[in-house]
Amino acid sequence: FTAGRASASRCRRKPSAMPVSRAQEQALKELKLNGKYFMSLLLPMAEAEADFDVYLMENDVMPVLLQGLDALSRHVDKLASGKSDGSSSARKQKFNPLTWLAQYLLRNHPTHTSDHRDDLYRHLRELASVERGRRNLLRRLPEFETTWQLYTHGDGLSTSQIEQVFQQLDTLWNLEGQFIRSLPANFAARIPCADPNKVTFNEFWTFFEEIVSTHDLIRLSVFEHAEKRRQMAEQEAQDALERQRQREANIAEEERQQQLLKAQFETLYADAYLNPELNQIMIKGAVLAYPMALKGEHIVLILQLLRAWGHSLMDAEGKYMEQDEWDEHTKELWIGWRPLHG
Repeated sequence: FTAGRASASRCRRKPSAMPVSRAQEQALKELKLNGKYFMSLLLPMAEAEADFDVYLMENDVMPVLLQGLDALSRHVDKLASGKSDGSSSARKQKFNPLTWLAQYLLRNHPTHTSDHRDDLYRHLRELASVERGRRNLLRRLPEFETTWQLYTHGDGLSTSQIEQVFQQLDTLWNLEGQFIRSLPANFAARIPCADPNKVTFNEFWTFFEEIVSTHDLIRLSVFEHAEKRRQMAEQEAQDALERQRQREANIAEEERQQQLLKAQFETLYADAYLNPELNQIMIKGAVLAYPMALKGEHIVLILQLLRAWGHSLMDAEGKYMEQDEWDEHTKELWIGWRPLHG
């Protein structure tokens, strides 16, 4: 059993680094899968609505695919020159480049292997995260423009007003100051403008686009966390409001029940005065004992009065019982009522 667990544990563990030939290392270097090459693969933002190009990078598909295509071309060259390393039977089989490439992708994807390329993949994933953050900011152009219009009448904004725009946007996005802190120092004062006292929105946006394109200002994950905080705060406020409504409803229902019980009790109290036995108890100081009968309508009225006070005679199944006889059960009910209301 112990050996089996150890074996299963080894199977779950990510494979260790595989030996790489000098030819493979050289091929990787020749591909030049670096930051510059990464940027060359990106689509113009207007054409990348779903960001599939970034998705392929951050999930390691694109770099592995590029290496696979390179390896496939080398393999095809070997086949053409008759230098394939395969057996004679394998060489006779019809070569399927799609199957070969699919097998390469499966064997070489970082989820299945670990080797000298791991640092490269991490670097490309980091660049993809930066690019997502850039696109997220630039796609918020309408929000920038709408907020800008709150502070201007068409003649541009001053440096202090631009800072107010940033503060307003930070609040709008629930970023808790992270957007403001991400901007370069004295950002507003560095914007090139025709009028030294006023900055038009076009002048601002041109400069902002340049800064965003060359800096890692704020990642998409920051906005996602801010949105989660907003949703949680809204949910908590909604839950608090619902609890308050429930408390108010409970209080209103309790008051309604009290009014019903009060009206019922007053009716029963009037009936009690008309009952001969209870009239003797309330007016003449008689007690519920021999020679007074311990069975009859007066017992029913006493139990109804106790029920109006919230003390009901219940059976074993929790159902309300009606009886016209004074016994040990009714006596216990009376004893329980007296300390609270007697």
